[in-house]
Amino acid sequence: MHDYTTFGQVFRLLTIFLSFLAMWSLWIARRDRKHLWTSKMHDIWLVQFLWCVAAAEGNIELWYRHARPSLAIFLVIFILFWTIKGVFNGDQYTKNQPE
Repeated sequence: MHDYTTFGQVFRLLTIFLSFLAMWSLWIARRDRKHLWTSKMHDIWLVQFLWCVAAAEGNIELWYRHARPSLAIFLVIFILFWTIKGVFNGDQYTKNQPE
């Protein structure tokens, strides 16, 4: 990786991959836990899923244009990692959770 543009494109590809992995993780969580969710949890899930779609679409578009990424891409990668970690965390936010 000899120049900034190539280095940036690798981060774009990483973000695209993580976006699809996060969407898959969220879809599995929905399938396994949907019957326990409140309407608030459904709204949170939908927003998070659509945010991952937007992250993937935006980075695919910028990857084809070879635009230089900003520091915001690191925030996007962090949020996607946190989404994947949160989905596979043992804790649940459901109707029957003890208070």
